[in-house]
This record gives sequence, structure tokens and C-alpha cells, in this order.
Amino acid sequence: MWSFLFLSNIVPYSPAASLVIIVIVNYYFNNAKDSMTANKFYGMLLSELFLLIAVLSKVFNFFIIENLIFVTIYGSGIYFYFNINPIYLHTTLLPEDDKKYKHELYFPYMKRVWGYLIYIP
Repeated sequence: MWSFLFLSNIVPYSPAASLVIIVIVNYYFNNAKDSMTANKFYGMLLSELFLLIAVLSKVFNFFIIENLIFVTIYGSGIYFYFNINPIYLHTTLLPEDDKKYKHELYFPYMKRVWGYLIYIP
């Protein structure tokens, strides 16, 4: 979401530093999973790499402090607004979701995830 806001000139700070960490973490943690299709894994990896290339093409600056602030706001927002511990979300809930939708392809996955973001019951 932040990448699209940055690329649309709504947010002045690049999410490049966060994207680098996301690409590395997702590659190493999701590559070893047998609970994810190759289609979903490579779709996630390629979309993150394309976003990283796009934001670095616009401004080659990593905005380290701003990325730390954003990650803090993200974690606090999930914790206080949704009452979900972000560590629990990423270590337990998301792996359970991967197991539940083990055979899911990338585009149905994106439709489902963005559907959760747009429609929150």
C-alpha cells in the first residue's frame, strides 16, 4: 500500500528499505515452505521486486528513519486497532493461512488478501 502511495506522490518517503527487508525475509522464509505453491511464492517475490525497482527508480533513497517510523506505526496500528500482536500475526496467523490455502495461486491469493483489506467486517 505504501509503495502505491509513494509512487502516486501522496507520501514523500520511499518504502525501499522496508521492501528490501520484506523481499529478503519472504524469500528465505517462504522458499522453504511446502505450504505454498511455487506460483504463489514467485508471484509474491516478483511483485515485491517490481515494487522495489519502481520505488528506487523514482528516488534512490532508503529513508531509514522514516521506514522505522512507518514500521512502528504499522505494528502499533495492528496491535491497537485490530487487537492483534504483529509478531503473532507473522509467526502464527499467516503461516496458518498458508497451510489453509496451501494450493492457492498468486492472483486468487491477492484478490483474497486485498478483499480483506477493503472489506473489514
